[in-house]
Amino acid sequence: MLTSFVITPMAFLGGTFFPVERLPDWAQGLLLCLPLTHASRAARAAATGAELPLTSLALLAAAGVGAFLLAMRNVARARD
Repeated sequence: MLTSFVITPMAFLGGTFFPVERLPDWAQGLLLCLPLTHASRAARAAATGAELPLTSLALLAAAGVGAFLLAMRNVARARD
């Protein structure tokens, strides 16, 4: 279910197959909330030799830390 409703749409809309900049402004704003959008930007920049977008890297790091803290909290609650 998670793959069907979250991961697949995020893969198609997150700039993996087409640039997000081609979408309307309102859609770009929504898609900037997805971590895959920033991962796609960073991967595309690394593959083409362009400068890595520091904001995307910072947002990915923040999302990773947030997910790690959430996982730690859930494990601690499961132990109790």
